[in-house]
Amino acid sequence: MCAPFVKLIAWARSPLAAAMVGQTLGKLIQESNLPVCVERFGTTSDEVFVTAPELRKFSLKYITRDDIAALTPRAAEISGIPLVSDTDQEEVQKILAA
Repeated sequence: MCAPFVKLIAWARSPLAAAMVGQTLGKLIQESNLPVCVERFGTTSDEVFVTAPELRKFSLKYITRDDIAALTPRAAEISGIPLVSDTDQEEVQKILAA
């Protein structure tokens, strides 16, 4: 998407944490060892991960330039992709104005 200008890609912590929790829950479901706080949603993968099919951006073919941010001002300048610190400025301003 940004070749030949990209030298570094950093994944946000939240998608990594979600993937790790999903993997852990999947193992616990297989072992029939779910915590009570999860069991109230179900005991099978289909019940616990009921909204998983609605997630659409877990494959590179679905990612667009709107889903990425530049980590340095130079990368933003060259690529035209917003700097990571500027990506949510409009939403931040709405929150602060409320």
